[in-house]
Amino acid sequence: MIEIDFHKKLKSEEMELKNYIFSSVKKSFETLKKNQEDYYLSIFLTNNYDIKKLNNKFRKINKPTNVLSFAQDKKFCLGGSKHVILLGDIVISLEKIKSEAKELEKKFSDHFIHICIHGLLHLFGFNHKKESEAKIMQEKEISILKQLSIPSPY
Repeated sequence: MIEIDFHKKLKSEEMELKNYIFSSVKKSFETLKKNQEDYYLSIFLTNNYDIKKLNNKFRKINKPTNVLSFAQDKKFCLGGSKHVILLGDIVISLEKIKSEAKELEKKFSDHFIHICIHGLLHLFGFNHKKESEAKIMQEKEISILKQLSIPSPY
């Protein structure tokens, strides 16, 4: 289950953004050979101001970033007897994604989907602290993006 929330109502953009999220998450789960129904994931779309506050509070970096991932990895009961894994939370700054896409001369949708995948991979334990880990994560991102007909961002 995916819960998507917006910092503010975006009216016409909301459906399009949700479609980008659902397609990127679905393809990521398929590639990772995970059953999406076994997980609960929260995604919050916000602005530079709010993500900067979160980045400073949790990472001690006082500037906006494009995505933050907060892993939970806890089991809980989702109504009835269905047990799921609370995978975690992803926070994305739409403002940052828009400016980066323009700066990098990329389509907004391609960059947004890439960042969704990037955030999700962090929740599954991928990281880029070491060069060898970054290479593995990038290869996974490229593989998922290719399946969505999106060129490599690297």
